Amino acid sequence: VDVDANPGLGRDYKIMSIPTLLLFEKGQVTKTIQGAKAKAALLRELSSVLD
Repeated sequence: VDVDANPGLGRDYKIMSIPTLLLFEKGQVTKTIQGAKAKAALLRELSSVLD
């Protein structure tokens, strides 16, 4: 989502840096990952949620 074009979403989800990745389960945010990450670091963070 472009938070410049949709500032309400940025406020609603308390997005403080870009990029921000929000993971949802049943409509609720279960994990927030902020900032640019190397592929390996991002995969490590995602693997704990996706397993």
